[in-house]
Amino acid sequence: MYTKTDPFNCGGCGIECDEAQECLGSECVGPEGRPRVVFVSSEWVSGGFGGPAVGDELCDILAAEAGLEGNFEAWLGAEGTGPVDTFSTDGFFELVDGTLIANDWLDLTDGSILHQIGLDEFGDIAYGGVGCNDADNAVWTAVSPKGLEMGANCYDWSDEDVEGMVGYLDATGEAWTMAPNCAAACFESLPIYCFEQ
Repeated sequence: MYTKTDPFNCGGCGIECDEAQECLGSECVGPEGRPRVVFVSSEWVSGGFGGPAVGDELCDILAAEAGLEGNFEAWLGAEGTGPVDTFSTDGFFELVDGTLIANDWLDLTDGSILHQIGLDEFGDIAYGGVGCNDADNAVWTAVSPKGLEMGANCYDWSDEDVEGMVGYLDATGEAWTMAPNCAAACFESLPIYCFEQ
């Protein structure tokens, strides 16, 4: 559709982008790229929930229920692929309240993030499930800090009788996505991270 790329009618007739912006996907976007919203799912799933496509669907449903626009994908590793293979990598990453998580993809995948991913799709404080050492901050991931599939993933999120790698939603170092020496039993229910695409 013409209004998705026209800087003089961006997203609708007469909606004009500023001089330093371009029209991408019906949004006026500056040189820093478009914001990509990140949240922790308020709904928890067992490790045998069905795989990344099911996670993506859950993220989209929860985002829509919260009034968030756009498409969302789950931060999960499976079947030899991770977010580095499937995610949109332009723009910057922020929580639903606008708190900056990472300035860009390289910042997101450099081993640390600027702020913990501690809010759900409604902007409420997110809670994790029991991972290791009885900590109640775990989120399913099986993703390395570089965005690659890494470690145990409940046999591609299909088997509740094994273990899956987790991240800690209250961490800002590598543990946000890959908790050291930590895997949770796949019969446990945990939330997932959701990223706007």
